Amino acid sequence: MKVSDLFSELRVFLFDPDGISWSYEELLAYLNESYGSIVGLKPSAGIIRGEIDLVPGTKQEMPAGSINLVSVERNIAPVTTPIKSISMDALDSMVYDWHSSSVETNAGSPVSGIELYCYDEKEPDVFFVYPGAMSGNKVDVQYRKSIERHDINTGLLPDDEIRLGDEYIPAIKNYIAFKAFSRDTDSTID
Repeated sequence: MKVSDLFSELRVFLFDPDGISWSYEELLAYLNESYGSIVGLKPSAGIIRGEIDLVPGTKQEMPAGSINLVSVERNIAPVTTPIKSISMDALDSMVYDWHSSSVETNAGSPVSGIELYCYDEKEPDVFFVYPGAMSGNKVDVQYRKSIERHDINTGLLPDDEIRLGDEYIPAIKNYIAFKAFSRDTDSTID
């Protein structure tokens, strides 16, 4: 749904078709707040599936803007095998020098994939893979990302979309209406 359509519907609901009681900037600020509240209540709302090109070695960086890793699902290149989760302690017990390992290669190119990954929420910006990646290894991951806010200073483009799925539109509408009516209640005398 387009933000402009959402605001049109809300203005009818708020009995403010001309934007006199609630400015465009206020509604946009409430919309941005709603994203954080919804993801806070339902973390899966912010889950993204994507591909990560691994860097050589066992330590890997999370994509920019990510909050935390959900899972490393499978290899994408050079093979398409599944990847299992394991605790760092368990991997340390099984393979003492696993940080010095690397995937099998043929003429410098990887021919095998990652088998295991470790992730610790105390260090949300990194995860580890076994065996160590080589340039050319790529994996499919799920991670939670903060929802990009609409910029109040630059305004919206005509086709700007809501940044959550359509299933969250009722919650977004309710949140914005609650915020709008709360401000209105605080500032008027009956």
